[in-house]
Amino acid sequence: MSERKLSKNVPLPLSHQLLEILRDLILKGNYKAGQPFFTEKEIAEKYGVSRTTVREATSRLVYEGLLRRERGKGMFVIKPRVHEEGSFLLSYTEEVISRGMRPGSHLVEIQLDNSPLKIRNILQLNKSDKIIKLKRIRLADGEPMAIQTSYLPYTLCPEIYHGEYNWDTQSLTVALERLGLRIIKATQRVYSKVADGEDAFLLNINQGDPLLALERTCFLEDNTPVEYAIIYNRGDRWDFIMELKRKKGDFNETLLRSYNVQSNS
Repeated sequence: MSERKLSKNVPLPLSHQLLEILRDLILKGNYKAGQPFFTEKEIAEKYGVSRTTVREATSRLVYEGLLRRERGKGMFVIKPRVHEEGSFLLSYTEEVISRGMRPGSHLVEIQLDNSPLKIRNILQLNKSDKIIKLKRIRLADGEPMAIQTSYLPYTLCPEIYHGEYNWDTQSLTVALERLGLRIIKATQRVYSKVADGEDAFLLNINQGDPLLALERTCFLEDNTPVEYAIIYNRGDRWDFIMELKRKKGDFNETLLRSYNVQSNS
């Protein structure tokens, strides 16, 4: 086990320090999926902390999808989920690298097509404008993780269609930036769906398995939409972490009273 030590002279709670140490041990590839992890007793003795502190740290690792507990057997390492933080705009490639995994893709299709009404409205195109449709299976350490279909205005980036890109390794975000099209913000809708037959085949899962679906519209600095993407993520390997804060100000008294709610409750 790592020789990194806990410190009582820093403001971070011991459980949080321990969490970071144990998370690093797993994410640095020291343990393979399915391998037994240390027991709570071993961790407590190694780092000189209570079993309660150990339980707090390991419970978070279970929540993050890095460990699983089996009654009577202990804790086991599992394949890490990809966590997408809601407050940051990262490409798929950046998300996967940030989790210590190797990104990749398989090209399903790239074609030039007429723009359907919904996509035309989102990308602010005219009826005669063409769109580039780029559909890929996104990988992490060689494993299918998501199906991503991106739609881009042809007039804005014809090089994406005509260029000699290897979409098994090429990041779309990087390709756009090299064309002078830098994405700075996006709007996103998240919802659930179940895998149909094609989804299941492409992701190597069972039909009916849960998917975490995203619809994302990406914008340039001048608010020009440059990409509309539909992404179907495997529900067992992908989740979101968001930091939520209350708005400043008091409760809406009128709204609370309309539902017969006490504002001081």
